Amino acid sequence: MKISIVYFSGTGNTRAIAEGYKMALSSKGHIVTLKSIEESHLLDEHDLLIVGGPIYAGNMPDELINWVRKYVEQVNEKKQSYFLHQQDF
Repeated sequence: MKISIVYFSGTGNTRAIAEGYKMALSSKGHIVTLKSIEESHLLDEHDLLIVGGPIYAGNMPDELINWVRKYVEQVNEKKQSYFLHQQDF
Protein backbone atom coordinates (compact mmCIF):
# COMPACT_ATOMS: atom_id res chain seq x y z
CA MET A 1 0.00 0.00 0.00
CA LYS A 2 1.22 3.53 -0.76
CA ILE A 3 0.84 5.76 2.30
CA SER A 4 1.44 9.51 2.61
CA ILE A 5 2.07 10.95 6.07
CA VAL A 6 1.72 14.73 6.27
CA TYR A 7 2.36 16.53 9.55
CA PHE A 8 2.74 19.91 11.22
CA SER A 9 5.38 20.08 13.93
CA GLY A 10 6.15 23.30 15.73
CA THR A 11 8.63 21.79 18.20
CA GLY A 12 9.64 18.51 16.56
CA ASN A 13 7.47 16.22 18.69
CA THR A 14 4.92 15.53 15.94
CA ARG A 15 7.71 14.92 13.45
CA ALA A 16 9.15 12.26 15.78
CA ILE A 17 5.75 10.57 16.03
CA ALA A 18 5.29 10.72 12.24
CA GLU A 19 8.75 9.19 11.73
CA GLY A 20 7.75 6.38 14.11
CA TYR A 21 4.63 5.70 12.03
CA LYS A 22 6.76 5.68 8.88
CA MET A 23 9.22 3.19 10.34
CA ALA A 24 6.45 0.89 11.60
CA LEU A 25 4.50 0.97 8.35
CA SER A 26 7.61 0.57 6.18
CA SER A 27 8.61 -2.48 8.20
CA LYS A 28 5.28 -4.05 7.18
CA GLY A 29 6.15 -3.58 3.49
CA HIS A 30 4.21 -0.38 2.80
CA ILE A 31 5.66 2.40 0.65
CA VAL A 32 5.57 5.47 2.89
CA THR A 33 6.15 9.13 2.01
CA LEU A 34 6.71 11.55 4.91
CA LYS A 35 6.35 15.31 4.42
CA SER A 36 5.65 18.38 6.51
CA ILE A 37 2.65 20.47 5.51
CA GLU A 38 5.09 23.06 4.20
CA GLU A 39 6.46 20.48 1.73
CA SER A 40 3.22 18.71 0.79
CA HIS A 41 0.81 19.64 -1.96
CA LEU A 42 -0.90 16.22 -2.00
CA LEU A 43 0.16 15.47 -5.56
CA ASP A 44 1.52 12.09 -4.49
CA GLU A 45 -0.41 9.02 -5.52
CA HIS A 46 -1.35 7.16 -2.38
CA ASP A 47 -3.92 4.73 -1.03
CA LEU A 48 -3.98 6.15 2.49
CA LEU A 49 -3.34 9.65 3.83
CA ILE A 50 -2.30 10.14 7.46
CA VAL A 51 -2.34 13.72 8.79
CA GLY A 52 -0.76 14.57 12.14
CA GLY A 53 -0.33 17.52 14.40
CA PRO A 54 -0.19 18.81 17.96
CA ILE A 55 -2.96 20.17 20.13
CA TYR A 56 -2.15 23.53 21.71
CA ALA A 57 -4.52 24.66 24.49
CA GLY A 58 -7.23 22.36 23.15
CA ASN A 59 -6.93 23.45 19.51
CA MET A 60 -5.12 22.39 16.37
CA PRO A 61 -2.62 25.00 15.16
CA ASP A 62 -3.87 27.40 12.49
CA GLU A 63 -1.21 26.16 10.04
CA LEU A 64 -2.66 22.65 10.12
CA ILE A 65 -6.29 23.84 9.92
CA ASN A 66 -5.45 26.04 6.93
CA TRP A 67 -3.63 23.18 5.17
CA VAL A 68 -6.61 20.83 5.58
CA ARG A 69 -8.98 23.55 4.32
CA LYS A 70 -6.77 24.25 1.30
CA TYR A 71 -6.60 20.59 0.30
CA VAL A 72 -10.03 19.50 1.55
CA GLU A 73 -11.21 18.19 -1.84
CA GLN A 74 -8.11 16.05 -2.27
CA VAL A 75 -8.24 14.96 1.36
CA ASN A 76 -11.89 13.91 1.08
CA GLU A 77 -11.12 11.77 -1.98
CA LYS A 78 -8.62 9.61 -0.07
CA LYS A 79 -8.81 7.13 2.76
CA GLN A 80 -7.50 9.08 5.69
CA SER A 81 -6.48 8.92 9.30
CA TYR A 82 -5.46 11.62 11.77
CA PHE A 83 -3.24 11.62 14.82
CA LEU A 84 -3.26 14.53 17.22
CA HIS A 85 -1.32 14.72 20.47
CA GLN A 86 -1.39 17.02 23.43
CA GLN A 87 1.60 19.32 23.48
CA ASP A 88 3.13 19.50 26.94
CA PHE A 89 4.64 22.77 28.10
